Amino acid sequence: PARRRSGRIYLGGVALSVLTSFGLSSTGGFNAGHALGILALLIVGGALLVPRLSFLGKARTYLAQLGFSFSFFLLL
Repeated sequence: PARRRSGRIYLGGVALSVLTSFGLSSTGGFNAGHALGILALLIVGGALLVPRLSFLGKARTYLAQLGFSFSFFLLL
């Protein structure tokens, strides 16, 4: 996904949305929205790392797509 233009746009959008959400919170402290944003960033990072793990075999593609889909779900 990071090789295609649409993938780079998605990754940039995820990073931008999570980072800007930290400053928009009006609760004054750490809340569930912050936790979901951090979790989404970790999952996207893992989804980018999975294709490099050769011991996963053919599951690498499916796990990477699952990670990107789950990050989208978390950001809804």
